[in-house]
Amino acid sequence: MAAVNFQDGYSQNFDSLIDSGSATWANDATIPGWYTARTGTGTSIVASTGSSNAGNLYSFGLAGNSDRALGSIGSGNAAAGDFYWGVRLINDTNETITGLDISYFGEQWRFSGANAAQTVDFSYQIGAQNLTTGNWINFDPLDFTSPVTSGTTGALNGNADANRTFKSATLTNLVLEAEQEIWLRWFDPDHPGADHGLAIDDFTIAISEQGDPDPEPVEPGDVRIFDIQGTSHRSPLEGQQVTNVPGIVTAVRNNGFYIQDATGDGNEATSDGIFIFTASAPNVAVGDEVLASGTVGEFRPGGASSGNLTTTQISGASFNILSRGNALPESTIIGVEGRKPPTERIYGDAVGGDVENPGNEFNPQRNGLDFYESLEGMRVQVDGGVVVGPTNQFNEIWVLGDNGIAATGRTPRGGIVISPDDFNPERIQIQIDRNLTPGSAPQVNVGDRIDSVTGILDYSFGNFEVLSTVPVTATPGGLQREVTTLNPVGDRLTVASYNIENFHPGSSASQINGIAGHIAQNLKAPDVIALQEVQDNSGPTNNGIVDASQSYQVLIDAIAARGGPTYKFRDIVPVDGQDGGQPGGNIRVGYLYNPERVNFIDRPGGTATSETTIINGRLSESPGRVEPNDPAFTASRKPLAGEFVFNGQRLFLINNHFSAKSGSDPLFGRFQPPTNNREDVRAEQARINREFVEDILAANSDARAIVLGDLNEFQFFPPLEVLEGGAEQVLNNLTETLPENERYSYIFEGNSQALDHILVTDSLLPIAEYDIVHVNAEFVDQDSDHDPLLSRFALANPTSTVGNSRLVFGTAGDDEIAAQGRQTIFAGNGDDLVGSAPGSTGNNIINGGRGNDELFARRNDTLLGGIGNDYLNAADGTGNNQLYGGIGNDTLLAGGANDQLYGQFGNDVLYAGNGGNFLSGGFGNDQFWIALNQLPQTANTITDFNLGNNVIGISGVAAINSFDDLTITQNGANTVIRALNQDIAVLTGVQASTLSSNKFVFA
Repeated sequence: MAAVNFQDGYSQNFDSLIDSGSATWANDATIPGWYTARTGTGTSIVASTGSSNAGNLYSFGLAGNSDRALGSIGSGNAAAGDFYWGVRLINDTNETITGLDISYFGEQWRFSGANAAQTVDFSYQIGAQNLTTGNWINFDPLDFTSPVTSGTTGALNGNADANRTFKSATLTNLVLEAEQEIWLRWFDPDHPGADHGLAIDDFTIAISEQGDPDPEPVEPGDVRIFDIQGTSHRSPLEGQQVTNVPGIVTAVRNNGFYIQDATGDGNEATSDGIFIFTASAPNVAVGDEVLASGTVGEFRPGGASSGNLTTTQISGASFNILSRGNALPESTIIGVEGRKPPTERIYGDAVGGDVENPGNEFNPQRNGLDFYESLEGMRVQVDGGVVVGPTNQFNEIWVLGDNGIAATGRTPRGGIVISPDDFNPERIQIQIDRNLTPGSAPQVNVGDRIDSVTGILDYSFGNFEVLSTVPVTATPGGLQREVTTLNPVGDRLTVASYNIENFHPGSSASQINGIAGHIAQNLKAPDVIALQEVQDNSGPTNNGIVDASQSYQVLIDAIAARGGPTYKFRDIVPVDGQDGGQPGGNIRVGYLYNPERVNFIDRPGGTATSETTIINGRLSESPGRVEPNDPAFTASRKPLAGEFVFNGQRLFLINNHFSAKSGSDPLFGRFQPPTNNREDVRAEQARINREFVEDILAANSDARAIVLGDLNEFQFFPPLEVLEGGAEQVLNNLTETLPENERYSYIFEGNSQALDHILVTDSLLPIAEYDIVHVNAEFVDQDSDHDPLLSRFALANPTSTVGNSRLVFGTAGDDEIAAQGRQTIFAGNGDDLVGSAPGSTGNNIINGGRGNDELFARRNDTLLGGIGNDYLNAADGTGNNQLYGGIGNDTLLAGGANDQLYGQFGNDVLYAGNGGNFLSGGFGNDQFWIALNQLPQTANTITDFNLGNNVIGISGVAAINSFDDLTITQNGANTVIRALNQDIAVLTGVQASTLSSNKFVFA
């Protein structure tokens, strides 16, 4: 390889590059002294006017014009990736060069459509071997940022003044010895989104005026780094000027550099390292011996109002380089071979709640906060790192040193779990820093191993971190996603909770398929799934849409495609923009359930603002919201209660997504103990849920109730204690039935923790099994940031019946009966509940008898309400059921097709179902609801609308709000009701002219 001499200056206009077609780029040959590199596999350079958006190295210019510029377009394709271009220069002056004048034109030849500025980063290195390795020094004044960030996507004329920028600056404080090489480099990464076409042209370099070749020697001052750092979280010299503080440069950033005292003071409580803040890229290199002067200051990431700690620095800095190429101070090992971090206590209670207040004890042996403060700015080393938090979007990896042998609270899968008195100060954050770390961040899972890391101990946004100055490499630990053993078989009911993280129809195919696979395969298709973070049909687009039926259907279809059942869903549509979460998304909680095994008790009428209550041991609205107007739920998700029947037994579920913990003080922050943000709000939300369960239990002390969801709180913090009921326990947290080191559904900053919970009443606790199925939180490729929860309950056949296998008799009381198939059931007196057993073959005849009964049909069943205000439900059946209300004001719900509903005697409410069903109100003033939340697939038939003062209802269909939205026509002797270009009901023997708006109800 050859370097370019520049004793008399050097320039390059790139006009020798090709002006058409393509060619293979050859380093030091295509243009002598010029080199390129890329992370992709390609080797070509292509002539372009900027019309192409393909990732490649380009000779930009007008068509057929020899005036060229060297540039690139980054891309994720295999041949492209990130691009580097640069020139290799040699000092042939026989003198030391201390400054270089550099200029060039940055040109933009394409606007990609990405409405954002994109930057080509300039850096340099003395003694470089190539464009991608070694310690490159950023120099921001020569960065080129795209001048065009909006407009029409396509080619630009990079020679036009509006599309180019003149860049000129001087590299100072250089020590470029005779015959020593310096490389100049431009880095054009694959930017987020589409990439602009950026290039350089008309490059020049010249030696700047040399200073005094024999300056007077500079001597170190009286203050050392350890004097500045002191034994506290703020410097004892804060605000004072310091002069000629000696140190060895250990790392260089684009706004300053780190130095460390060459010998230190031997006191582990005082750090020997510090950051020198220069504002712009400094002309120093790792290994330089320097004397730094400036003002001692404390920098607080996030600003003065944040809860972050400060880092001590010398700001307004100037410096003198005494020598180069010095050995670096030995790194301090964090671990058993060096200094061992505390394993339980982060800090404790600070004086006045603030560690920066006078009077606090500084104890690095006991307090994790003080331990890391005593290493601030120093070179440290972490050996045998085991990953406890997967690589995140900020290229941060949380590890335990020494393979975690000294850590407490290890999980069986390799992580580390929190406990009431231990938030794991031994966790160490490794930062793959774009300015300091060679290479990219490895994508790691919990349990993977990180090779030895050396770097600078820094602090940023709530955490101490090791800024790695060496490549970070990993060895896979082989962690696999869990598959539960809790199957929904026979009389075992499975109930899951899953936060599916802003799920909507436009979610990535990977997320949709991943979540569906988790449900169908890893969770073994639970009978009921309480979902959190379901967004509306338009996702985060803020357009007034609040309905989420398409979001649910996308998931339902994907589950079925992966071998799962065809679920049904229930939710309550929220008021636009009132439930928090991602703007425009209208996240809510909702349910999926398998109608082949579970019945949902629909009691329509619930709205975003209406409140369901307990009446006679039943929900007044199902699904229904629990106190949605209470201030505790302002800008937060409202609890959703639903009533289910499994194997002839009633269950209440209350699905929650409590207010978030965001905004809490950092664990490694200034305020100790940290504030748990909105804890009081979550405690109030918990109280409301508990009191609702108490209302259920007041009606039936043996009621089966489940409170579940993303509660955004730890099981040992006050809100969960409020929910459980304290001394008079109302609910039992299944999280606490697991071993302590398995109690986690989420990983935050390397801490495994439980934010999601399932709590049950006493009647369910003895028959409960519980599993947190780890499929997301421990993995870098997550479909949600939460792991799902799964509970299973052994709900054996009810025993309050007598008879044989074909003929069953209830008691005189309130019975629960599971119809097995081909049975005749006489429930008798009392308010009875008769549901289908899982796997029922249908063909049952069920007679409710006297009382307010609830009867459920599966297939080919006959339901006889008898005497009383009965509830007859075939909504989850597969059709061909016959429902007879009998005497009383009954509610009848049709399902799949060919169901026949007969209200008979009383003021009945009939719901038409999904189409192809027949409805007869009988005697009384009846309501026929022909559309509930969605239109039926085919028209339903009402056979006796003229008998009585009857009305037709339509509810929850956004486009149908009044009589004017309907089309009513005559078809022979019948009337056809039509909406949105489809027939929705046929009224036999009714003249269309007799129908008016007073015969319709819209809700």
